[in-house]
Amino acid sequence: MRELFRAVFANPWLKLLSVLLAAAVWLYVQSAEIEESRISAQLVWSLPNQLVPVTPPPTTVTLVVKGTRAETRAARSGTIRMVVDVSDRVRGSSQVDLAMFPVEGLPKTVERAGVAPAMVELVLDDLVRRKLKLRSVVVGEPATGFAVTTVELEPARVEVSGPRVVIDGLTEVSTRPIDINGLAVTTMRPIELDLPPGVSQPEDLALAARIELTSRIERREIAEVPVFVRGPSSYGATPQRVSVSFEGPAPALAAMDAAAAAVFVVLPPDADKQRYEAWLGPRDGVRVEVLHRAGEGVKVTAIAPPSIVLEAP
Repeated sequence: MRELFRAVFANPWLKLLSVLLAAAVWLYVQSAEIEESRISAQLVWSLPNQLVPVTPPPTTVTLVVKGTRAETRAARSGTIRMVVDVSDRVRGSSQVDLAMFPVEGLPKTVERAGVAPAMVELVLDDLVRRKLKLRSVVVGEPATGFAVTTVELEPARVEVSGPRVVIDGLTEVSTRPIDINGLAVTTMRPIELDLPPGVSQPEDLALAARIELTSRIERREIAEVPVFVRGPSSYGATPQRVSVSFEGPAPALAAMDAAAAAVFVVLPPDADKQRYEAWLGPRDGVRVEVLHRAGEGVKVTAIAPPSIVLEAP
């Protein structure tokens, strides 16, 4: 047993060196082995003057390459470009064979074995420019009690460029959704355009939208609202007509008049005092209540005079 122990643990540094040497040899063999791999390459298009693609061509391509693992790993970490020169093409549709074009940035020791996609359909049309009206697209709801009055775009028209077949079909250009959710003040916001594929705008163009808000809540005072007594009919009210202040949405208040409201002074059925004074506000006991036909969104804020006197004869 002791001899076995000595055999296993004898010369530990020599054994460790042997393991490290074996690992290094294995890694070298693995890194030197030729393998097939796929890497991504940028496509750089060189187009004819005054012609543009009707639909944007692809901007990346997958290259199938062969080389050692170390070489393909280095290629993958670099910048690989394929320059596609189609400056000799004419207007119309044509097939572009990407295998015909050179690749930049690929190490010389790495062999290019294929490309995907191999063929790309390219449709070219005349480049035209046109000024078009902008249309705002608004999403969301402003803060409670506010409404959007106007959305002014600056500028109101913009020059766009693109293939004739696309530009000829446009009458206006829409903005990307402008979010006004929770907005409570008039504000200016930068915006972007929702352009069709192949259509572009000037790079230095600054676009903005002025979103103007108005308060939905308004106040209005209605004069000469009649006063009624709810209780013993022997009591008389002074004054017999009052002014009532309302608060609510403008459309609801616009239809209000003295005939659309009434003031009631509520007395207990067993009222026996000579004189009562009622106020707006209390929910129980002697009190003033105002009824109206303006809906739940309208509330009463005050009456004038602030109290009503009831007296028995």
